[in-house]
Order: sequence, then structure tokens, then C-alpha cells
Amino acid sequence: MRSPKWTREECVLALDLFVRAGRKQVDKRRLEIVELSSCLQMLPIYPLAERGTPFRNPSSVALKLGNFCAIDPACPGQGRPNVSSLDQEVWSEFQHDEVGLRAEADAIRRRYNLPPASPIDRSSQH
Repeated sequence: MRSPKWTREECVLALDLFVRAGRKQVDKRRLEIVELSSCLQMLPIYPLAERGTPFRNPSSVALKLGNFCAIDPACPGQGRPNVSSLDQEVWSEFQHDEVGLRAEADAIRRRYNLPPASPIDRSSQH
């Protein structure tokens, strides 16, 4: 079974990580990717029976960031060519509003009692 489509809230959390990581592709093994994967798996958005395996694993989170890299003209590299209309919509809403994006991501984390986003050490990124 395939995983269900990403929701707006999930895309906001992924875009927030993409922006905090310096608007570039992030390796799936990075702690921040693994942490976001865990948070997305905690969300009560989809019943367990509707989730594919694996559901929002680090690879799928890294691919989602690649979608945002493909949209962002400032992103080094080409990113992923599989951008959804929701990815484009969320990008368009927040591309010039990092403060609003951060506030929205923090509100989502509070709404679902998710841990706060970890600070990112950009000097050690792949």
C-alpha cells in the first residue's frame, strides 16, 4: 500500500525544515530529517490502516525537501522533479515569509503536542 498524500500541515513542517536548513537538499541520515520523520509519524492525521509502509520515513521526508529544492530558484542542485500542487501552493504562500512559516510550523507542533524543532548546525550538513 502506498502512503497517503501529504497534507498541508505536513508540507508546512517540511518546508520549515527546508528553510531552516539553508534552502538546500538535506541528507536522509541527518538528525533533523529523522526527527521530522518521527514527528510526522506521530500526527493523528491518517489512521494506521490507511498508512503505507513505510509511512513518512526519513527517505520520504528527504524527497519532500527535494521537491521544495526543485521549486526554489536559490536551491543549489536541481531537486526532485515530482512537485505536487500542494508543494507549490505551500511554497507560494511562504516563500517570502519565513517568520509566518516558522509561526505556522510552531503552531502545528503545539496543536499536536509535537516536540519543538531542533536547532540546525548548518556547518555539518551534507
